[in-house]
Amino acid sequence: MKLARYILCLSMMILTSGYSLSVDLSDKSIWVPEHIKAVLDAHSHAIINSIDSMRVPRKKYNDGVWQFDWLPGYYIKYGIERINGRKKIKKCIERYQLDLITVPQKWLYHIKGRPHTLSNDNYIVIAQEIIGESDLPPLTINHMKQFSTIIEKTAYYDLRYSNYKRCKDGTICLIDTEGCFNKQKAAVGYLKLIGPGTDIQKTFTREALEYLFSKIYDWLEYYPERAPSAFARLNKGFEAQPQCSGWDYQPYCYKLLHKFTPTKKELRQAQEKIKRYKKRWG
Repeated sequence: MKLARYILCLSMMILTSGYSLSVDLSDKSIWVPEHIKAVLDAHSHAIINSIDSMRVPRKKYNDGVWQFDWLPGYYIKYGIERINGRKKIKKCIERYQLDLITVPQKWLYHIKGRPHTLSNDNYIVIAQEIIGESDLPPLTINHMKQFSTIIEKTAYYDLRYSNYKRCKDGTICLIDTEGCFNKQKAAVGYLKLIGPGTDIQKTFTREALEYLFSKIYDWLEYYPERAPSAFARLNKGFEAQPQCSGWDYQPYCYKLLHKFTPTKKELRQAQEKIKRYKKRWG
């Protein structure tokens, strides 16, 4: 009974996450160029060993990224749904003329010696390496508006700091395009932008932060019952921040959401709920 319930829950998570192994193989633009394919074919044994390591029990999915000396400038990534994710975001960028958001080149590669059945065991993704820049000016309200378009038009929500790179020309490159597309979780993308690992003072201008919180405010106005869990995420992000050296953003941010401030009891319950969820699903 427990196993059946676990399988049902996992199936529902997959169905609602936007995850799909359906890739249009007739699209010639998704296939790795021949000169890179030749290198991959010559090292297929190393690729197979890496893919097989994903079968180790309790191995975390985000371990499925490798870089080898024999393929400089590229990553090998497990999870062919990354192709669809890139295509969805790329289409949004082009349709809404987002000049501050980019995605790296990604191709599909069939592993030499493996069956041609479409699966993560037989195909991998080759992703262009993007080198991010540090010590850049803070993100502006224009960056936030374009992030908002990505979130609201594609339902992509995994905008944690490690999933994008800031480039010298002022653009932001979304490097992780796996199956994190879910309309029900879309607003979580705004919360992840200010999660642990993001230095709020250095990352955003005050106007950008105000716009970001206005989107969170709109979401909470529609789903007020989610305020406790939203504040639990915010608190976690604030607790991980370095000490303030300029303007004090924390009371400023909370002031923007004053209408939804939960009680201490609600906040504690939300934090416990998040801990239980992470313990169960890793």
